[in-house]
Order: sequence, then C-alpha cells, then structure tokens
Amino acid sequence: MALLSPGVEVTVIDESFFAPVVSTSIPYILLATAQDKVNSTGDVAIGTTAENANLVTPVTSRRELVTLFGNPAFVAASTGGVVQAHELNEYGLQVAYSVLGVTNRVYVQRADIDFNQLVGTSVRPTNTPANGTVWLDLDNTDFGLFEWNASDQTFNKITPIVIDSVADAAGGVPNADIGTIGDYAVVATVDTNPVYLKDSAGAWNLVGSDGAWLRSSYTVQGTVGTPTVSIADDFTINTTAVASTGTTLTTLVGDINTAAITGVTADEADGKLTLYVDETSESDGATADGNIAITGTGTILADVGIVAGTYYGLDVQLSKHTSVPTWKSSDAAPRPTGSVWVKTTIPNSGADFNVSLFDDVLEEWTRVDAPLYGSNAEANNALDSAGGGFNIGSGALYVRYDTVEDGTATYSIYERLVSGATNVTGTFTDFAGTPLTVGDDFTVQVSEKGSDTLTAAATITMTGVTASTFVQDVINENIDGLTASVATSGAIVLTHSYGGTIVLVDAASQGTVLADVGFNNTNTYIEDGNAANQLVLSNWVKPTYTASLTQPKVDPVDGTQWYLSTGNEIELMIDQRTCRKG
Repeated sequence: MALLSPGVEVTVIDESFFAPVVSTSIPYILLATAQDKVNSTGDVAIGTTAENANLVTPVTSRRELVTLFGNPAFVAASTGGVVQAHELNEYGLQVAYSVLGVTNRVYVQRADIDFNQLVGTSVRPTNTPANGTVWLDLDNTDFGLFEWNASDQTFNKITPIVIDSVADAAGGVPNADIGTIGDYAVVATVDTNPVYLKDSAGAWNLVGSDGAWLRSSYTVQGTVGTPTVSIADDFTINTTAVASTGTTLTTLVGDINTAAITGVTADEADGKLTLYVDETSESDGATADGNIAITGTGTILADVGIVAGTYYGLDVQLSKHTSVPTWKSSDAAPRPTGSVWVKTTIPNSGADFNVSLFDDVLEEWTRVDAPLYGSNAEANNALDSAGGGFNIGSGALYVRYDTVEDGTATYSIYERLVSGATNVTGTFTDFAGTPLTVGDDFTVQVSEKGSDTLTAAATITMTGVTASTFVQDVINENIDGLTASVATSGAIVLTHSYGGTIVLVDAASQGTVLADVGFNNTNTYIEDGNAANQLVLSNWVKPTYTASLTQPKVDPVDGTQWYLSTGNEIELMIDQRTCRKG
C-alpha cells in the first residue's frame, strides 16, 4: 500500500490462474451435439458426423474444437436469452471450449446421439433425396390441354385432375369413383402420363384412342326427332350401301350397324339418328381417316335431317401454340365438340412441365428446362441443330409428347445420359457359334443434322456370319453418321458419330439378326420402339423420377429417433402374452 497523493490509495491484487507447467493428466470430455453441424466456414463439422461418433479425438485449441464440432448451441427462449438446463443445450461442448482457455489439450468423445432427432415434431421425420433426384412437380405443371367447342367455335382450357397415387388408378386408369362426367385426368403413376376423359357412361377413356373416346362425341346427328323413314330408300356411308328395311329410327339404326361399316356406328340420341366415328383408320380408303361420307337416294336423308356430305370425327392435335387446329365450321375439316388440342409450347397457357433436380449441397430443388418435343430426333435438332445432338450435355431433359406414336395424349420424360457420340454395344461375343445366317436382314434409320425426322429405312443384308462381316455390311450401306466396329470383347458396337438416334427393326420373316448379335432392351441405351420388333438406340433414356404434388421425401435411415411433440396423443404398448386367471 502506498499513498501517491493526498486522499488516493492504490492496491494491486494478482488473481491470475495458470495450469501447472507439467500437467499430470489430460482432461477427457464426453459430450453430445446435433449431427452434421455446420462450422463457421460453412463446412460440415466432421466431428459431428455419424461415422466419427464415439471416436476419442485430441483437440489442442478452441479454434480446432469449433472447426471439428461447431460452436456450442443452446436452445433460445421465446423471450430472448437461453433456456437454462434444457436437455438439448450443448453443455459438454461449452465445457471443452472453456477448458481449452486454460490448457492446450483435451480429449473429446462425441456420443452417437443426434440432438436434431430429439427435437419434437408433429410429423414423422424424413430424409432428403439423393443428389440429382428428378422431380416432376405436378402441382405447378401445365399439361397444355384445350377442348374445342363447336357451338361457340372456341377452345376452352382444360384443368385436369392429377393422379399421383397408384391406389387411385388401378392398372394405370383412373378409378371409377374419381371425377364426374366430362372431367379429364392425368395419370402420373405411369411413365407415359396418359390423359383420360370420363364419358357419359362414367368410363375413363384415353384421349385420342379408338373406340369409346371417339364415341364420346357424335360426328353427325340428324335434326328430326323420332322420324318416320321411307322404307326401301337407301343411302351410302363410306361407299357402303345401306337399305332401309323399316320405317322407324330403331330399324334404321339396326340397318346401319348390320352393314358393319368400318369405323362407323349408329345410335339413337334424343330421338335422333346419331352417327359416330369409332376408328381413326378407315380400311376402305373412301374417305380420309376418321370421317363419315354420306350420300343418299329418295327422301331418307331428309327424313332424318342429315345433309349429304363429309363429316369429321373427334381429333387430337399435338402442336406448338403457333399451329392452331383448323376445326372451325368454315374450315375444310371442321371438328365436333370434344376434340382436343395439346399445345406443346409454353406461350398462351401451353404445356409447361415443372421438372426439378435436388441439390444436396444447397439442400433444395432447382428447376431445370424440360421443353416438349415429338421425338429424340426433334429434340436433337432443337437443342443442337449444328451437331445433330453431339453437343447436348449429360443431364439435359425433355418431355416427349405422343410417346407411343398413336396420336394419343401422352407424355414421357427423357434424360440425356451422356454427351457426345452414341455408342451401343451388343451382348453377344462368341461368333464361333455362328448365330448369323447369310441372307438375313434388318432395317435401319438414323436421325440427321438439321432435321426433325429420321432417314428413310435402309435394309442391311448379312453377307457373312462373323462379327467382322456384320460390321462391313453396315459400313457398306454408307449411312451418314452411322458406323460399326468390333469391341475388344468381341461384341458388335453401333455408333452414331453425331450423337443421334438409331432405329433398328428385325424383320421376323427374314431372321432375327438383332437378337442374334445381342441388341435388346436390357441395354441401358436401347428401348423397345412402338412398332413390332423395333429397337431405339439413343443417349436419351427414360430416367427414374418422382411425380408428385408435393416435394418428394425418402424414408429416414435405420435407427432414426423421433420425439412426437403432439401432446394429446398417447401410444399404448400392449403385452400380447396370454393372461390367465390365478
């Protein structure tokens, strides 16, 4: 104590604390934290991963501690501050941090407990999808459907029912209890995402198909109710003569159906003669597909109120927004109410498929482009006209419409598996067994640079029975972009050097060349075509994806714990051992 000036006294007290110069022991701290925490650098703190649980880790500084295990976390109170003594507070980590303030070494062991799993929730826990998972967001997808109304000569936007549950679409068709008459539905549980219409009988029919869908709207109807028909008068439907055997409408309907006119059926509706097209292909060639041409003698047509002429059945047109169907009464081929336009481009409420990929770094879904095209060839030309498809990057997506090539309203997602040339290898390697036969043949078509279509079919005939002769037979055909080679395994390789599509057809009447050399749909790059014995070889493949109205989740990993936070629910565990009266 010393007096420095009158009335001033200064006292110095040394309260410093130092660890002994030579420590007789190193602290060991057992702690628990949340799993996969993120440290201050934005990286996962590796000490908190599941694979590093229960490891005893030497730590020599506070900085190393928070890098390995993240900053100590404490549950915050709603009013601010910390909820003291909360079971999820990371006290152990805080102790380790404090100890490293007075010593330079501790042993830390994190128990295999994830505090995140101890946070109460009212819904079951789920896991995030794998990186690159493809999701078709049905809630935000527009299928580009419009229905024609012949009465007011306008198109009406269709908002279909979207089905993402297998239970609601047994066999890929909407269940009978779904929707009402006139509703449309898209079945997203099938990879072709077909569109159905519910008809007046309550049945669902694929839009664009023959049969019931075509009969969902009449092609022509008489204007006279309950007519009296002149007996023995006759008329012609698509070159088939029909003679009236009675005077009633019922008799006339029977006469028409007895004539068995290809693609035409008759019925009574509202007491009037009603004719339907029920096939889009006419075998007699008298009229264009799906039409009814009517002529008559006597007064029979006037009796029922039908004017001689050609009438057009329901139609489906899949086209860009700039290619509007010509279905008006003033057009050359007017169509009845119920015809459907699938608008394949986005403008003016056209098709807009909302497809996203999951990014496991950002832990979020990122939308990607998925335009609509009618074929692989069209996609190649649209996305890489100059290269023929060679420059399309792996992972690119597109949606193919009319995926089964029969004029129906269907859509399939395709993904570019690899970039560059298309290389497809057969599975057969031992040609010593002579699987080939001289004279057998198959046809081939390929996509071209700058074209939406395939080349004309070329026939390749076997001149030998070895892999080498097969390769030479392909090369000799001199098809632009197509070549063949023999792999080191002995298998045959077909290559489209532009990265295009190759379409092969095995003529069953002339051998089974493609099957013999091992080209089939077990190969990732080969899918069955829509024609008989047709194979499509391409870098475009159908990916595995999830179609749903909500973001996809996957089941949690085994061992995940869940604390149900709903306070008004009780789980009763029942011992099922037999109880006996004692």
